[in-house]
Amino acid sequence: DLRYQLKYARTVIVGPVGTPEQNGAALMGAISAITNASDANRFLVKVEPGVYDLGPRPLQMKPFVDIEGSGELATRITGVGGVDEFEGSTLHGADDAELRFLTVQNTGGPSQALAIAVYNSAAALRMTHVTADAVGNGADAAYGVYNMESAPALVDSVVNASGATSNAGIRNAADDGSFTITVDNSRISGTTNSIVNDAEFSIFVGASRVSGGPVIAASGVVKCAGVYDENYTFFASACPS
Repeated sequence: DLRYQLKYARTVIVGPVGTPEQNGAALMGAISAITNASDANRFLVKVEPGVYDLGPRPLQMKPFVDIEGSGELATRITGVGGVDEFEGSTLHGADDAELRFLTVQNTGGPSQALAIAVYNSAAALRMTHVTADAVGNGADAAYGVYNMESAPALVDSVVNASGATSNAGIRNAADDGSFTITVDNSRISGTTNSIVNDAEFSIFVGASRVSGGPVIAASGVVKCAGVYDENYTFFASACPS
């Protein structure tokens, strides 16, 4: 009985309103409309099943605003590649926020420099049950998750990169500083490299599948514990090479 249905106070429901492009615009509008989120006033954006096409406009998450889909097979946010990390990514993470239960995809393109599904710039985003899929389609480079001076955490997630000239599941880059990333119970795949690190990063991967190309630690730290590759070869305390 709708007379007794509780009214959500800090939960915003986003559903498909028409074409995938119209759905994407509705999602962007819902995030933009939240202007008073804080640690004491957190918000949840709940995204119904559907395809939400952002085109060339990345979706910028906000601190204290979680985005929750209806399942990795049900909710898909998609975008196209671009000339740099900012424009060539589908979703930008934020501090004090979680992304969960959905797929983020970037479809790249032959004239694009980059195809990035999730881009974190100075953002400690938490990703739970997220599929981050970068399909280069001829782009110069594709990254499932690109971390620029960021320290996110990935749990129960899938990260893929393929179809570009160079592909890495997780790419960690920084000019200076020190950053720690954790990946647990997840699957990381890149056809060129599974993980590529700069020296400023320490990434710890536990109970996960690491497949595709080799891990590049550079002078940073990549530590694997209880992982396996695409052939289900087990590595107790090393990363697949």
